[in-house]
Amino acid sequence: MKLIQITADMLCGLGCAGCACLFSAAAFPGRIGIMLAAAVPTVLICTALLWTKRTNARRLRSITAIVSFLPAVWFSIRAGIHTAVYTLFNPDYIREYGSPNIGDAGGLFLIYIPAALILLLLSVFLAKLRFSPQEQQNHGEKGQIP
Repeated sequence: MKLIQITADMLCGLGCAGCACLFSAAAFPGRIGIMLAAAVPTVLICTALLWTKRTNARRLRSITAIVSFLPAVWFSIRAGIHTAVYTLFNPDYIREYGSPNIGDAGGLFLIYIPAALILLLLSVFLAKLRFSPQEQQNHGEKGQIP
């Protein structure tokens, strides 16, 4: 593979991890409607970013997305993105208590981050299903960025 192609594949994987991270931030306030509304575009965008006709490129994108998901979540929490989204979607709670508490953080780590990881893995699976194994062999490894 060419260096530009590898870089593009890794950027697609990073974009997918970032999208899943943003889903966990949107789900963090605990609003079911917002969480469901964020789940659909997350899966669609991640699947589109991971999909390619080239098997090796899809593997690189998928591995990059999975490996970089937890560092992206860590960076998002440290940068205050999760708290900012929580404040945006749940202003009454913030007015009353000041900020998310330890119970909210427990929900983030026990419910919303695993849910985002499940959506990420679903996207990996859906990107793989786009072609049957016979069609994947026919396409081979030639081609450029989809």
